[in-house]
Amino acid sequence: MKKQVLSGLLVLCLIFSLLPVSAFADTAKSGTCGDNLTWTLQDGVLTISGTGNMKNYSMQKVNDKYITTAPWGEYYDTIKSVVIEAGVTSIGDYAFYKCSSLASVTIPDSVTSIGSSVFEGCISLASVTIPDSVTSIGDYAFYKCSKLKDAAFGGTKEEWEATGYTFPSYVRMHYSCKSLDGHYVPVEVKEPNCQSTGYIKYNCSCGNEYTETLPKSHDYVFSKTVAPTCSEHGYDLLKCSKCGAEKKEYHDDELLQHSYVVSAVEPSCLEGGYKLLKCSVCGYSYKDELVQPLGHSET
Repeated sequence: MKKQVLSGLLVLCLIFSLLPVSAFADTAKSGTCGDNLTWTLQDGVLTISGTGNMKNYSMQKVNDKYITTAPWGEYYDTIKSVVIEAGVTSIGDYAFYKCSSLASVTIPDSVTSIGSSVFEGCISLASVTIPDSVTSIGDYAFYKCSKLKDAAFGGTKEEWEATGYTFPSYVRMHYSCKSLDGHYVPVEVKEPNCQSTGYIKYNCSCGNEYTETLPKSHDYVFSKTVAPTCSEHGYDLLKCSKCGAEKKEYHDDELLQHSYVVSAVEPSCLEGGYKLLKCSVCGYSYKDELVQPLGHSET
């Protein structure tokens, strides 16, 4: 019986080893999204192909969440990137609404308009490049894209303003830029020190620039190891080679026992007596065996 089971397992292993890798890959989903447009979603990549305009969509509530009514809506949280191929002329309203995992998107020169709320809520989208062929962008197209920091536009500033869309102030606009890849170049660096912050200044060929602040920093080096006591854990003492500032890095060790020296204080008429226990290492002390005052002895 054991030999039969083992043989069966070996056969299964052989069958699985002969299957192509694609058999285990994410199954592709596909459909249409325009009169002459098709879509395919596989391994997190949504590809739009064909010619003409994309259909306009809206939002719908599913299981207490609002998502797009686009045909890929049920897979909204698995879409990581969108590739729109040349030939597509518009991106429909709410097309990628609430696709929270969407981190990158490719928009070709054939696109002339971007609909309303297209990327609203794409919290993973950090940058976007928009070709100068785009002349119209709908309201809230990039609303609540909280990680969006850079937006490149292939046309001039005046052509961008003509689209009627304005990004929030925290988004850096790049005009006459075809791509953001390798766009920023460091032009000035000031190293931080113990007393002041540093910075790196970056320039873009489109004229945009920004400064990255470098926090203050000490140049700590090891000085010595201090053993634990009865009041403090052991630690490594580090000193800054520039300004002499010190920092302790404590060990996860046990405190030592106190080494008490006992002395007696006799009671008086007004003061009580006690034993004083004082640690000879750290100076910690406490009183024990308290005795009431003797009181006066009148004569």
